[in-house]
Amino acid sequence: MNPIAINIDNAGARKVGVTRGDVAVFAAVVGAILYPWFLNAFHWLVGPPAIHVSTTSLAYMGGALVLALVFAIPFGGFLAAYGCSTLRVSMRRLAYGVVAAPTLYVFLGVLNYMAKTAYSDETLWTAMWVGFAAWAWFVPSTAPGAGTVVPREMEVKRARITHGLVALLIIAYLAFHFINHLYYWDGVVSADAVRKAGEVVYRAPRLEVLLVAAFIVQCFIGAYLAWRWTASETRRDFFRTFQIASGVFLLIYIVGHMDSVFIYQRLFNRGTTDWSFATGGPSGIIHNAWNIRLLPHYALGVFFASTHPLTGLRNILVHHGTEVKAANRIWIGGTAAAVILVAATMAGMALLTVGMTP
Repeated sequence: MNPIAINIDNAGARKVGVTRGDVAVFAAVVGAILYPWFLNAFHWLVGPPAIHVSTTSLAYMGGALVLALVFAIPFGGFLAAYGCSTLRVSMRRLAYGVVAAPTLYVFLGVLNYMAKTAYSDETLWTAMWVGFAAWAWFVPSTAPGAGTVVPREMEVKRARITHGLVALLIIAYLAFHFINHLYYWDGVVSADAVRKAGEVVYRAPRLEVLLVAAFIVQCFIGAYLAWRWTASETRRDFFRTFQIASGVFLLIYIVGHMDSVFIYQRLFNRGTTDWSFATGGPSGIIHNAWNIRLLPHYALGVFFASTHPLTGLRNILVHHGTEVKAANRIWIGGTAAAVILVAATMAGMALLTVGMTP
């Protein structure tokens, strides 16, 4: 028996020691704590707008490497959640939280800016993750599937059906939203024209209220399902882990995005949610120390908003008799398309923000 292994009694409570899974989760948390500093390193390498024209190719290569590390951090959280089926519930939830680090950092930054605290984003971020880790380690916890936390089948089934039906309205809105962003390749004028045409519909008072309500409902149901599933996971399942991880990211993203749009921009700034707002104008995403956090925030937002419903579709197909290999091929093809969409969307936004409009 491993002397450092954690012991779990019949009730699933933690007794002593650590497991390899715990170490993996804490390593992911360390990565999350370092996340702002990687972004700062990117800015140090690439420089502000005033000097970017003289930035060397070597500096850009270094910046690309740092960005790779930035994207590796949420991936590390996913691996920690997926890699060990015996993780205690609180530790598994902590790992899923790391997946949401990029969007959580944007949310924190907006809140800190509006609150005008005396503390830097980096200081608050570090304190927050130390608190999360302490909670996950010291809180009385249960083993996966232990006790009375196992989901009731019919209750979860109703939640999943409602989640899927509400998603249809949201997917229709997101499809237009993504197409709108692709118009950045044709310039800001074209993108703004498409946005204004769409706003005639989705910003009509009644429809906007319906759309916001749909997002809120999705957040509540998604949080419920994630909480239930993380309490009952007893085996390694890639697609279940991916669905939970992407859902946790989108939960934080939606709440933070609604705060940025409705509270920060419309109420706090009394401004419009146009292209300049989305890309951190006038300095843009790439060459601004604060705005660079928007790059992984948006990129993973588009990726997970595309692949989360795709994963749900894959599960529905398997449940209704589709061959697993065929369903997996659909998922892989859709995920590849999502990667292309992310690349096209972010490249268009980035090129515009550095004055390189095609």
